[in-house]
Amino acid sequence: MIDEWGRPDLFCIPFMIIDYIEQVLHGKVVPENENNWKFTGTAWDEPLHVKAVKYLRKGWIPESVISDARVHCLRPIRLEHILEAEKENRETGA
Repeated sequence: MIDEWGRPDLFCIPFMIIDYIEQVLHGKVVPENENNWKFTGTAWDEPLHVKAVKYLRKGWIPESVISDARVHCLRPIRLEHILEAEKENRETGA
């Protein structure tokens, strides 16, 4: 949600909401989790999830951004991405 010059894209909905809260309501948005929500309906394999996080942090799986007009999000990480990262880094000895 950063434009091509490195500035926040204020036409993106999350930034518009933050701007409204700060400029109109004179509130403050902080990056803190109050643990008042949870994911439901997920059935992920926890060991694979741990691997995916590890490989993302090491840069073995790139954070590919999907951009379509004003929607920006990371692509889903699939089992194939984890297996490919393991194979590539096993071959290179990383």
